[in-house]
Amino acid sequence: MDIEQAKKAVGKELRVYGGISEKVNRYIGKFYQRQIKNERILAKVKGNYGEYTVSLKLGERRVDFNCSCYIGKHGCHHCVALAHTFLKDSESFELINEVGRSGIKNLEQLGKYLDYVTLGELMDELKSVGISQKEFAEAVGTSSQHLSSVKASEARNRFFKGLGAIKLACLWMIENAKKIKKSDKKSKKTK
Repeated sequence: MDIEQAKKAVGKELRVYGGISEKVNRYIGKFYQRQIKNERILAKVKGNYGEYTVSLKLGERRVDFNCSCYIGKHGCHHCVALAHTFLKDSESFELINEVGRSGIKNLEQLGKYLDYVTLGELMDELKSVGISQKEFAEAVGTSSQHLSSVKASEARNRFFKGLGAIKLACLWMIENAKKIKKSDKKSKKTK
Protein backbone atom coordinates (compact mmCIF):
# COMPACT_ATOMS: atom_id res chain seq x y z
CA MET A 1 0.00 0.00 0.00
CA ASP A 2 1.31 3.40 -0.93
CA ILE A 3 0.97 5.52 2.23
CA GLU A 4 0.73 8.86 0.41
CA GLN A 5 -2.05 7.58 -1.87
CA ALA A 6 -3.83 6.16 1.18
CA LYS A 7 -3.59 9.55 2.92
CA LYS A 8 -5.09 11.29 -0.14
CA ALA A 9 -7.98 8.79 -0.31
CA VAL A 10 -8.68 9.05 3.42
CA GLY A 11 -8.45 12.87 3.35
CA LYS A 12 -10.84 13.03 0.40
CA GLU A 13 -13.34 10.79 2.21
CA LEU A 14 -13.08 12.89 5.39
CA ARG A 15 -14.19 16.00 3.51
CA VAL A 16 -17.62 14.37 3.28
CA TYR A 17 -17.82 14.21 7.10
CA GLY A 18 -17.07 17.89 7.64
CA GLY A 19 -15.38 19.17 10.81
CA ILE A 20 -14.19 17.30 13.87
CA SER A 21 -16.93 16.85 16.43
CA GLU A 22 -16.30 16.55 20.16
CA LYS A 23 -17.12 12.80 19.96
CA VAL A 24 -14.54 12.28 17.24
CA ASN A 25 -11.90 14.45 18.91
CA ARG A 26 -11.89 12.39 22.10
CA TYR A 27 -10.66 9.30 20.16
CA ILE A 28 -8.08 10.88 17.84
CA GLY A 29 -4.64 9.51 18.72
CA LYS A 30 -6.03 7.01 21.26
CA PHE A 31 -5.77 3.96 18.99
CA TYR A 32 -3.44 1.04 19.63
CA GLN A 33 -2.41 -2.07 17.70
CA ARG A 34 -2.26 0.18 14.64
CA GLN A 35 -1.75 -1.80 11.45
CA ILE A 36 -1.93 -1.54 7.70
CA LYS A 37 -2.66 -4.85 6.02
CA ASN A 38 -4.41 -6.08 2.96
CA GLU A 39 -5.52 -2.60 1.81
CA ARG A 40 -6.98 -1.99 5.28
CA ILE A 41 -6.02 0.40 8.01
CA LEU A 42 -6.85 -1.26 11.35
CA ALA A 43 -6.61 -0.30 15.00
CA LYS A 44 -8.29 -0.81 18.36
CA VAL A 45 -9.66 1.75 20.75
CA LYS A 46 -11.34 1.72 24.16
CA GLY A 47 -14.89 2.97 23.79
CA ASN A 48 -17.81 3.49 26.13
CA TYR A 49 -18.79 -0.18 25.98
CA GLY A 50 -15.47 -1.97 25.67
CA GLU A 51 -12.78 -2.37 23.08
CA TYR A 52 -13.64 -1.71 19.42
CA THR A 53 -11.83 -2.84 16.31
CA VAL A 54 -11.98 -0.09 13.71
CA SER A 55 -10.98 -0.32 10.05
CA LEU A 56 -10.78 1.73 6.90
CA LYS A 57 -10.70 -0.31 3.70
CA LEU A 58 -9.30 1.48 0.70
CA GLY A 59 -11.32 0.72 -2.40
CA GLU A 60 -10.85 1.94 -5.95
CA ARG A 61 -13.47 4.68 -5.63
CA ARG A 62 -13.98 5.16 -1.91
CA VAL A 63 -12.99 4.24 1.61
CA ASP A 64 -15.23 1.81 3.52
CA PHE A 65 -15.48 2.54 7.24
CA ASN A 66 -16.23 -0.26 9.73
CA CYS A 67 -16.25 -0.52 13.50
CA SER A 68 -17.26 -3.26 15.90
CA CYS A 69 -19.36 -0.81 17.93
CA TYR A 70 -23.14 -0.91 17.64
CA ILE A 71 -23.18 1.95 15.10
CA GLY A 72 -20.18 0.99 13.04
CA LYS A 73 -21.37 -0.85 9.92
CA HIS A 74 -20.89 2.10 7.56
CA GLY A 75 -18.88 4.38 9.77
CA CYS A 76 -19.13 6.04 13.14
CA HIS A 77 -17.17 8.58 15.17
CA HIS A 78 -14.52 5.90 15.93
CA CYS A 79 -13.95 5.43 12.18
CA VAL A 80 -13.61 9.16 11.58
CA ALA A 81 -11.20 9.39 14.52
CA LEU A 82 -9.10 6.55 13.09
CA ALA A 83 -8.96 8.37 9.75
CA HIS A 84 -7.72 11.54 11.49
CA THR A 85 -5.22 9.52 13.52
CA PHE A 86 -3.89 7.93 10.34
CA LEU A 87 -3.57 11.30 8.61
CA LYS A 88 -1.74 12.84 11.58
CA ASP A 89 0.55 9.90 12.42
CA SER A 90 0.69 7.33 9.60
CA GLU A 91 4.22 6.31 10.65
CA SER A 92 2.82 4.78 13.85
CA PHE A 93 0.93 2.15 11.84
CA GLU A 94 2.78 -1.14 11.43
CA LEU A 95 2.82 -2.35 7.83
CA ILE A 96 1.90 -6.04 7.85
CA ASN A 97 3.28 -7.68 4.74
CA GLU A 98 1.20 -10.22 2.91
CA VAL A 99 1.56 -13.68 4.36
CA GLY A 100 1.70 -16.22 1.56
CA ARG A 101 0.21 -19.65 1.99
CA SER A 102 3.02 -21.39 0.14
CA GLY A 103 5.58 -20.43 2.79
CA ILE A 104 3.70 -21.83 5.80
CA LYS A 105 5.97 -24.21 7.71
CA ASN A 106 4.53 -24.24 11.22
CA LEU A 107 1.42 -23.44 13.26
CA GLU A 108 2.58 -19.92 14.10
CA GLN A 109 2.88 -19.08 10.40
CA LEU A 110 -0.50 -20.71 9.75
CA GLY A 111 -2.04 -18.53 12.47
CA LYS A 112 -0.56 -15.39 10.91
CA TYR A 113 -1.90 -16.41 7.52
CA LEU A 114 -5.39 -17.02 8.93
CA ASP A 115 -5.29 -13.60 10.61
CA TYR A 116 -4.23 -12.00 7.33
CA VAL A 117 -6.62 -13.67 4.87
CA THR A 118 -10.35 -12.99 5.00
CA LEU A 119 -13.09 -15.57 4.70
CA GLY A 120 -14.37 -13.70 1.66
CA GLU A 121 -11.01 -14.13 -0.08
CA LEU A 122 -10.95 -17.84 0.75
CA MET A 123 -14.53 -18.28 -0.50
CA ASP A 124 -13.55 -16.56 -3.76
CA GLU A 125 -10.63 -18.95 -4.09
CA LEU A 126 -12.93 -21.91 -3.43
CA LYS A 127 -15.20 -20.67 -6.20
CA SER A 128 -12.22 -20.41 -8.57
CA VAL A 129 -11.45 -24.13 -8.01
CA GLY A 130 -15.07 -25.08 -8.69
CA ILE A 131 -16.55 -25.31 -5.20
CA SER A 132 -19.56 -23.08 -4.52
CA GLN A 133 -20.40 -21.54 -1.16
CA LYS A 134 -23.44 -23.83 -0.97
CA GLU A 135 -21.32 -26.95 -1.60
CA PHE A 136 -18.78 -25.82 0.99
CA ALA A 137 -21.51 -25.09 3.55
CA GLU A 138 -23.02 -28.55 3.08
CA ALA A 139 -19.59 -30.17 3.42
CA VAL A 140 -18.89 -28.49 6.76
CA GLY A 141 -22.40 -28.91 8.14
CA THR A 142 -23.70 -25.37 8.03
CA SER A 143 -25.83 -23.21 5.76
CA SER A 144 -24.82 -20.82 3.01
CA GLN A 145 -26.67 -18.06 4.88
CA HIS A 146 -24.58 -18.69 7.99
CA LEU A 147 -21.36 -18.40 5.95
CA SER A 148 -22.62 -15.17 4.42
CA SER A 149 -23.27 -13.72 7.87
CA VAL A 150 -19.84 -14.84 9.10
CA LYS A 151 -18.19 -13.13 6.08
CA ALA A 152 -20.21 -9.96 6.62
CA SER A 153 -19.41 -9.93 10.34
CA GLU A 154 -15.69 -10.32 9.70
CA ALA A 155 -15.85 -7.38 7.29
CA ARG A 156 -17.41 -5.32 10.13
CA ASN A 157 -14.68 -6.41 12.57
CA ARG A 158 -16.95 -8.76 14.50
CA PHE A 159 -15.52 -12.24 14.65
CA PHE A 160 -17.39 -15.50 15.18
CA LYS A 161 -15.60 -17.97 17.44
CA GLY A 162 -15.65 -20.56 14.65
CA LEU A 163 -14.10 -18.25 12.05
CA GLY A 164 -10.66 -19.86 12.26
CA ALA A 165 -12.13 -23.35 11.90
CA ILE A 166 -14.14 -22.28 8.86
CA LYS A 167 -11.02 -20.76 7.30
CA LEU A 168 -9.08 -23.98 7.96
CA ALA A 169 -11.85 -26.00 6.31
CA CYS A 170 -11.68 -23.65 3.31
CA LEU A 171 -7.93 -24.19 3.05
CA TRP A 172 -8.35 -27.95 3.20
CA MET A 173 -10.99 -27.90 0.47
CA ILE A 174 -8.91 -25.57 -1.73
CA GLU A 175 -5.89 -27.85 -1.38
CA ASN A 176 -7.98 -30.97 -2.08
CA ALA A 177 -10.41 -29.58 -4.67
CA LYS A 178 -9.30 -31.91 -7.45
CA LYS A 179 -9.77 -35.01 -5.26
CA ILE A 180 -13.15 -33.73 -4.04
CA LYS A 181 -14.42 -33.04 -7.56
CA LYS A 182 -13.16 -36.46 -8.77
CA SER A 183 -14.91 -38.15 -5.84
CA ASP A 184 -18.14 -36.25 -6.55
CA LYS A 185 -18.11 -37.40 -10.18
CA LYS A 186 -17.61 -41.03 -9.15
CA SER A 187 -20.45 -40.89 -6.62
CA LYS A 188 -22.81 -39.33 -9.20
CA LYS A 189 -22.01 -42.12 -11.71
CA THR A 190 -22.81 -44.84 -9.19
CA LYS A 191 -26.21 -43.32 -8.38
